[in-house]
Amino acid sequence: LGISAGIAMDSTNVVGIRLGSDITKSTAGAWAAGSGQNGMADSVTIGNNTWYHVFAGLADGVGDVFIDTSVTGANAPSEFTYFRRIGSFKTDGSAQIINFVQDGDSFSWVTPVVDINVTSSGTSAVTRTLASVPTGVRVQAQLNVLNTNGNVGSVEVVYVSDLSQTDSAPGGLSFVSISPTVNASGGTQRSAGSVSVWTNTSAQIRSRQALGDATSTLAILTRGWIDRRGRN
Repeated sequence: LGISAGIAMDSTNVVGIRLGSDITKSTAGAWAAGSGQNGMADSVTIGNNTWYHVFAGLADGVGDVFIDTSVTGANAPSEFTYFRRIGSFKTDGSAQIINFVQDGDSFSWVTPVVDINVTSSGTSAVTRTLASVPTGVRVQAQLNVLNTNGNVGSVEVVYVSDLSQTDSAPGGLSFVSISPTVNASGGTQRSAGSVSVWTNTSAQIRSRQALGDATSTLAILTRGWIDRRGRN
């Protein structure tokens, strides 16, 4: 894992942390000081299909980085007295880091992932879990949403929302910028759009369709996420 040089305050906003140069850390073993060394927190090992959180901190007074499964750095090596989370990553089925690009608070998958692809969801609100955004922290998921329906003359719209918001039936202004088209003669209606939705700490959002019948399909592709990383 590569981490660029930079400056941040620790999680208590009291002590400054400085990485004077770019640093790399390996997921191969327990943390050791310095660039090019292993970076795993105490009792933490790399695993398959798992989210990890990256922390910059001061290890015996020197800027360094460790990797933890805890979003609060609960397993920080004893050398770290001050630290803060600067990002998160996920491993694949072979315990390799899935490629992503970070620009400040913006994290983008090199290859976006279809997290939801369902039919016949009905008209009630459904809680959806996005496997491709971090858990343990609220983030703003960056999504592409595709909604289809095969009924002649149908108008299928979908409302995608934050679970902390009040649930609302889709229609009018509450279909979240996804403009529907109407079937005139048996073709499949398709409506699609880009949506930004805040998740809860379990990487969940809400979706609700106007029709949700056997001809309806809902697909949600995750492009990435915005993570404020404790700055607010």
